[in-house]
Amino acid sequence: MLEEQAKIPSPASKLAICWRAGIATYKHVNLVTHHLLGALLTLLVVAYFLFCGLFLGLRYVVLPNVGYYKAEVEHIVSKTVGNPVSIGAIQASWHGLQPHLVLDNVVVHDKGGQPALTLPQVAATISWRSALVGAVRLASLEISKPDLQIERDAQGNLFVAGILVNSGQENDGAGAEWLLAQRKIVIRDGQVRWRDDLRKAPELVLTNIDLVLQNRWRRHQLSARATPPASFAAPLDVRANFVHPVFTHKIADFKRWTGTLYANLHDADLTVWKPYFDYPVEISQGKGAVQAWLDLDHAKMSNFTADLELNGLAMRLRPDLQPLALENISGRVSAHEELGPMPQDGLPAFGANGHTVTLTDFSLKTADGLSLPRTSISESYVPAQGKQAEKYSLQAKQLDLQTLASFAQRLPLSAAQIKMIDDFAPRGQLRDFAAQWQGAYPAIASYSAKGQFEGLTINAQAPVRRSPRRPASRRRPRCRGFPGSIT
Repeated sequence: MLEEQAKIPSPASKLAICWRAGIATYKHVNLVTHHLLGALLTLLVVAYFLFCGLFLGLRYVVLPNVGYYKAEVEHIVSKTVGNPVSIGAIQASWHGLQPHLVLDNVVVHDKGGQPALTLPQVAATISWRSALVGAVRLASLEISKPDLQIERDAQGNLFVAGILVNSGQENDGAGAEWLLAQRKIVIRDGQVRWRDDLRKAPELVLTNIDLVLQNRWRRHQLSARATPPASFAAPLDVRANFVHPVFTHKIADFKRWTGTLYANLHDADLTVWKPYFDYPVEISQGKGAVQAWLDLDHAKMSNFTADLELNGLAMRLRPDLQPLALENISGRVSAHEELGPMPQDGLPAFGANGHTVTLTDFSLKTADGLSLPRTSISESYVPAQGKQAEKYSLQAKQLDLQTLASFAQRLPLSAAQIKMIDDFAPRGQLRDFAAQWQGAYPAIASYSAKGQFEGLTINAQAPVRRSPRRPASRRRPRCRGFPGSIT
């Protein structure tokens, strides 16, 4: 018993054992840390001297004699762009700690060897990121007076300066990928020639082009101004602000982008632009000014806003509708589309998941004398979900019902909406009016309305039987010439 008690260590002995173990662990960690810090310091010193050697080599050997390396530079640029590139002369200097090159008479050739882009002068500041990624990365690229050829062939392939930018093949579109990887690109006093073999349109030449493209990781911002032919429009202004997904195989896959496109067009003849792109509606004539914002989500329109000031406009809003000839039209048109939880790239679905259309400070006058005084109107639609019927809403600051009924056959309304207008034959004035109803006419399940009206006249309506188990609704009486309000 006494021997067993003697073998039990005292508290002081336990503390000594822990202390020795702690000292041993500290020495081991200190040794490992010492070796790691030594290796890191050695690596930093080596990297420092390598950078200094590279910097001094560029400053005193390569750049002063860069003219002798013109063939190598042409080869590198041609490989990067994906098309043959020729350079007239090269000059080098420094912008701070970054190499700066000035290239004269640069010509980018297409696959057939013909000049597709002529650049009298190009100034490029090379970023040190080039050494990290193993490819040319520019802090800035400034181009003066370029002459650019953009064309689309009969198969729909788009070429910019002979560089394919929209192919699904793995190795195509390298030029666009390279452009979007550069930090800033500036073009001054340029010219663009657009040829579209797919639409067989005449060549369009834009002059006095000033462009700035800035790329910040996911975000790409563009600002461009150009002068079209005098018969087309006054100088136009185009801007874009887009982001691409974080994890994407190709940055230039524009169908994955989300953002806003802005365009400002003055003194424009809408007819002469028709050979180059399709309008959302059929337009046969019209002149004036358009300022538009277009929000895109995966190549689908989610929001559209346009400020219009047009004269002599003739259009058809849907192929099965009557033509609409307007003497003048003024105001803001806005449209919003619900894309749904899983929008499909590039597939239009206006109305399928719901929409809102708003007219703000809007007025028009038709060629046959009908006029809509300046007002603001908003209409929205939510599709049916399960057992819940579709919902409609209408808001109007001021509205002449007879004028609206006269336009019904020329507006893109549904068959149920046109039938409702024909059955009720509404007349009178509405002010500060708002209405909501659920269900498609004539099977309206519920409705509500509020606002002021004057001279209100609507036709009487027959009873509506909603289902065999439910009694028919009462006959809706005719209203004629009533003033008043609904709250």
